Amino acid sequence: MAAKIRFWLAYYIVRVLLRRVKIEVHGLENLPENQGFVIASSHKHDWDPVLIMLGLKRHIHFLSIDSNFTKDFFSGLTIRFMQQMPVSRKNKIMNKNAILRAASYIKSGEIVGIFPEGDLEQKKKKIFPGIAIIAQKSNSKIVPIFIKVDAPRSYGINTNFSHVKIIIGKPIKFRKSVGYTKNLAMKKIYGLKRDRL
Repeated sequence: MAAKIRFWLAYYIVRVLLRRVKIEVHGLENLPENQGFVIASSHKHDWDPVLIMLGLKRHIHFLSIDSNFTKDFFSGLTIRFMQQMPVSRKNKIMNKNAILRAASYIKSGEIVGIFPEGDLEQKKKKIFPGIAIIAQKSNSKIVPIFIKVDAPRSYGINTNFSHVKIIIGKPIKFRKSVGYTKNLAMKKIYGLKRDRL
């Protein structure tokens, strides 16, 4: 109950902050009902996780690179307030704990969000397998999302955008292997870009 109150409090505060931003959402009918699941999304803007939660009106436990927790006061406070989970490029124990925690959230009927391409600082894009591993461990579906913000990346609390489009694809299941499933998820994500933008 406390988590729901915290989410809706944050939701209305941020919605007031972004009151002039139009958030257009397609495919809400594709979200699984009465069960936890994993969201796999494209990631080009610092505000992507917040915008996805605003668009879906659902609390989502995003996995976030550990440096975001200490980057600045606002970012660290917001991430902790929304119960995000730290992951690392080097700390395997941290990553293992995040995966176990994510699977536990999903089994409890909650939503976990991942950006399979990693954080925005990553220069050479590498598709991380966490999305497939979590889906396998929690026996849950993966919902692909493509998000487009009408401005280049901003920093901190700078809201340099006015229009956001969120496209939700049909859920997919874990298939064959971790590698196959993560690549399939990315194919579905960018397929949404071609189909609806």
